Amino acid sequence: MRSKSRWFATVTAVAWWASIAGVALATILLLVVAAHWVGGGALKLDFYFRLPAGSYHISSHELSTAAATVGISSGQLGFARPRIAFVLVAGAVFEVAAAWWLFILHQLRRLLASLDQGRTFARENSVRLTRIGWGVIGFELTHAVCVWLGTLYLKHVLVVRGLSVRAHFGVDVTVVLLGLLLLTLAAAFRVGSELAEEQALTV
Repeated sequence: MRSKSRWFATVTAVAWWASIAGVALATILLLVVAAHWVGGGALKLDFYFRLPAGSYHISSHELSTAAATVGISSGQLGFARPRIAFVLVAGAVFEVAAAWWLFILHQLRRLLASLDQGRTFARENSVRLTRIGWGVIGFELTHAVCVWLGTLYLKHVLVVRGLSVRAHFGVDVTVVLLGLLLLTLAAAFRVGSELAEEQALTV
């Protein structure tokens, strides 16, 4: 068990430093795009759209007797030499997401370090698991809100012909369930730490 926790701790430490390096590199690239150095680069954004019903035709006699319809679809927009304000907003969103990610990794590193020391049911471990659980949920909700605000903004500023741009709000239920599972595990750790403390007092 100790060797496994040490292996996970090593992997998490590598992920921690790799994430910091990635955030630093991405920040530099955003500055390059904002300053229009080396051609300025391009800023890419996800957007959601719907095609007009009369602009396409998809059918298959093997699958259905009626023509298929295309629902809300997603694509990616690339803007060369974007305006500085636009890059700064995108950078701020990126830094918020990076902060959530680094917070989760930091708590995970401390948790694995405690487990490696043999302190499985230490009270602080339940606190760290709780923070990780809320961090995962907060990360996903923040991502959903940012995507919704971004697509809502694009809906009003884009000049588009041949399709209609849509605002989109979507939460990955799997990620939220993972956060809730971690919160449940944190509650179990809290009970375990209380029992361990009671046993220590009894002895």
